[in-house]
Amino acid sequence: MAFKPIVVRLCEPHDQDCPPQELVPLDCESPERFKVDSYFDLRKAVVPVFWMYKDGHLEGLGSAFSLDPWGKFISADHLVAKERDKAVRRKTGNNQYKVKMPDDEGLVVLLGMGAIYGTPIVPPNAMPRVASLWANALEKDDPMAALQGKVELCPIDLTVMATKGANLDLIRNLPFRSRPPCPMVGEQVVALGFPEIEAFEGSVIEARTTISEQMYAAYGTVKSLLRDGRDDTNLTPVFEVQANWSSGMSGGPVLNSNGEVIGIVSRSLGPGDGQPGTGWATMLGGLPDFSTFAPTLDSDNVDF
Repeated sequence: MAFKPIVVRLCEPHDQDCPPQELVPLDCESPERFKVDSYFDLRKAVVPVFWMYKDGHLEGLGSAFSLDPWGKFISADHLVAKERDKAVRRKTGNNQYKVKMPDDEGLVVLLGMGAIYGTPIVPPNAMPRVASLWANALEKDDPMAALQGKVELCPIDLTVMATKGANLDLIRNLPFRSRPPCPMVGEQVVALGFPEIEAFEGSVIEARTTISEQMYAAYGTVKSLLRDGRDDTNLTPVFEVQANWSSGMSGGPVLNSNGEVIGIVSRSLGPGDGQPGTGWATMLGGLPDFSTFAPTLDSDNVDF
């Protein structure tokens, strides 16, 4: 595919170790998916997500990215749907829920720690637990349910995860508009995430050495905007992209040509039978009120 490299920068201009980076494939890799060699900067903004069992064993789920410098991350709701439903939910507003995660097992994110030298020890604050989730839903247009006085809800494929005890020095942020623009059909975008993570099961050390640095980028072209969702059971506003997004990239950020976050990897179909792959990204600019998801964003600042 023909593509124009997208330059990504972080919101921490005071950090001299984080210069702007041009996302280009190395050697013979395809722009449809290639490894990002970025140990000290982008890896601190985009993180892998795991489920940690009581014995410390890890199971890979998907990707996420930082929402602010204080330990909040954004991911796709469908990654945590089962765990979300098992946990304690408290309604905080119309179709809005705060979910408290268990203390003995649950979601964790692995923060970017830089290159590996010798035995890769992972301090607890580099793999913080997710203490709570913030979720929202849209009401389905269901006349039968309305006649019975019921409201059918469809979760928006976006979750905000609040971590506990994270090492804030290991967190960086991508440019993020509080009122993100919707992409245009034909526009080039790039997604970031960890496509190999879903196949991972193992210890913290194994995660550090085999998954931690396996971040990939994948270019694609916007084909359509689906402001009312894909169908009656998927109401999340999305934009459809011709791209090769593996399922492990779900929850990762989708950037426009300016390197700004405009979406979240939601669903995908891999290429096959000579046909290109298709991905759908939660369209942040299509959400009813995105500021409710991200109250820490500065409405007067393009970066935060």
